[in-house]
Amino acid sequence: MMIGELNRVEQGPGAGAAAAAVPLPEALKVLLAAAASNKLPDALRAAAMVGIMRHAEAKIQDADDRKSLTKAMLGLVADDPPTGPAAPGRRWILAQAVETLGLLRALGEENAVYKAMLKIVSETKLPLGVRCVAAESLGRLNYSGAAGIDPVEAASALGQLAIDACAEELARTKSATTGPVRQRLVQRLDAILVALKAIAPLAQAPQQPFVAELQKKVTELRDLLDDNRRKEDNMKPQVETLRKNLEAWLQKKPA
Repeated sequence: MMIGELNRVEQGPGAGAAAAAVPLPEALKVLLAAAASNKLPDALRAAAMVGIMRHAEAKIQDADDRKSLTKAMLGLVADDPPTGPAAPGRRWILAQAVETLGLLRALGEENAVYKAMLKIVSETKLPLGVRCVAAESLGRLNYSGAAGIDPVEAASALGQLAIDACAEELARTKSATTGPVRQRLVQRLDAILVALKAIAPLAQAPQQPFVAELQKKVTELRDLLDDNRRKEDNMKPQVETLRKNLEAWLQKKPA
């Protein structure tokens, strides 16, 4: 944690970006080695991830450092979904790696970052929280000049994530009226909408109606849950109906 807080330039007396501290580049190399090490306890690897994200948030300028960071984070997300007693901590590390890649905004060589995130969005062995982090991070990537990306494939994966999120939240409660349940589902749908908004401009004419309709359906579901006028209503029947409609509609995706 202390290594992650080391700075090359300390925060100045003023306010704003010009006065912000600049993390020490040499520290990043140590942090990346720690996060990638299978010989270190997960607690140390998690602490290293905190510092790594701080470097990513500071918008690393050196191209080699950005490349090293991207490679290291892709190595973490390429592993099989964590299982066993250590799984919760390792899933947190995975989510941090995905979020860090989103902060860097690069698609990666041959869209490697994009592909890794989409794979996590579709991975049903991972918790919904991790999958939604991947969805929101997809929405942060820079798609300017992107090639080789299928927006229908991405939208379909995001639509299935919305279905899975509804199913899990409805299973948690008998009435789906409690604030935390509705709020959590709204947050997850928001993450999906962030990704859909970024993917939509990539759709060609034949694909545009599909992506636009999916955005509309997810937005409708999200707004239904977030309607303050219906706070005390039992939303389970409406959400279940919308979930089933979305599931049936998704089966009709274009080729």
